[in-house]
Amino acid sequence: MTQALTILIALSALALMGSMIILVALLILKAIKSFMKKDTIKLKKPIVISAIIAPCSLFVIIVSMIVGQSTDPTAWCAHEYTVLEQQDANCTNSGYIKKMCSLCNNEITETIEPYHLWIEDSVIEATCTSQKQIKKKCTRCETTEYEKVGDLLNHSWIEDSVIEATCSHPKQLINKCSVCGTTETVEEGSTIPHSFGDWIVSIEPTTEKEGQQTRKCTVCNHSENTALLKKSPISILSRTYDKDFVGGVEWTTEIKNNSNKTIKYITLQWRCYNAVGDPIYDEIDGKNLVGIKITGPLESGETGRYTNASKFYNHSFASSVIVTIKVEFMDGEVINITSDEYTDIIKY
Repeated sequence: MTQALTILIALSALALMGSMIILVALLILKAIKSFMKKDTIKLKKPIVISAIIAPCSLFVIIVSMIVGQSTDPTAWCAHEYTVLEQQDANCTNSGYIKKMCSLCNNEITETIEPYHLWIEDSVIEATCTSQKQIKKKCTRCETTEYEKVGDLLNHSWIEDSVIEATCSHPKQLINKCSVCGTTETVEEGSTIPHSFGDWIVSIEPTTEKEGQQTRKCTVCNHSENTALLKKSPISILSRTYDKDFVGGVEWTTEIKNNSNKTIKYITLQWRCYNAVGDPIYDEIDGKNLVGIKITGPLESGETGRYTNASKFYNHSFASSVIVTIKVEFMDGEVINITSDEYTDIIKY
């Protein structure tokens, strides 16, 4: 009933407001019409309708409020409560307050939750491991509880020991709290270099694959590896030369086949120098580069000795440096041997 009356009052209020706005607008429009002396706009009927709706809406509002007050007075009352009965709560049981409105006789009951009557009993001051604790005690039931407040205190550090730096950690200062015994480690500086032992071949190189060598730190056992170059398919075991009385030089070269395949051809080229390291040239053809193409077969593991067919003529000859080594195998594979890729090339 109360909800229906509320809706009716709201609708009536809207109707009253709307009719008043329309009525004012129509009256303004009528004044304009009279000023302009035009009769084309008919305003009499709308004005009469608005004038009827406004008082009717006001009447409905008044009647609804009177009916609401008589049917449900508590819904329209401003309430002025007085206490009829009260039961205080204690530490374990709830209490209540019963009230009645002196205007409409409406009664309500409010619940009082249980509560303790705390007093401060003692204080435990803060340390570096625990916050300050206030012990509280209820004056009624002797119940106690602790309340933690504030922050922890800082540790009181003293230097306990020192661990000198090694290759695995920097210098370490071990500090200890004089209050609680907690320790902390503070690092200073940096690690010292490793003390490595000798390189040890861990994977032997072959003519087809690189090898590997390893060395370990004698202090912390840390290891590091480096690659070893592949073993050269051929090794020049020795190389000698003879110079005749007219300055003709010929070389004899001893070569070993380190591969597991048969060699078809070996091509060697070298440059010639005098005693002070300057390049010299053949006095006949003017060339500095001398070469030999060795025809095999040279089987796997075998060694052969070879002498160049043509001599190099220059009386000032003192030394030579090999600049080209090319090997062609019977299966067609060709390899240019360089010191950047292979080891054990020159072994004399």
